[in-house]
Amino acid sequence: VQKLSSSLYAGLAICGQVPFLKEKRPVFVSLSVEKQCCVLWEVLRLMQCNVGLSDFTLLGGVANAGVTTINKFIQDKNIKLIFQSPTGYYRTVVDVGRFLK
Repeated sequence: VQKLSSSLYAGLAICGQVPFLKEKRPVFVSLSVEKQCCVLWEVLRLMQCNVGLSDFTLLGGVANAGVTTINKFIQDKNIKLIFQSPTGYYRTVVDVGRFLK
């Protein structure tokens, strides 16, 4: 909870789990050691940089915490995806707007 409250995670959506985890601390303490390890594993999965979801059902929470969603209202924006090689030699720019029309 302390790490999720730090400035490193301040701008991310997962920092919204901090109040939930603080509220469920007594539930966490009452769990067996094995189940506490499972909850800690799910918190670590929440902090990873991939698409893995965390299951907080042992704490009475949701089974898919950490879902990242994208706003669908981008039709009037000029958005481009830039694919670049690690060396920077090759570069491809894709205009996302052409797929939305």
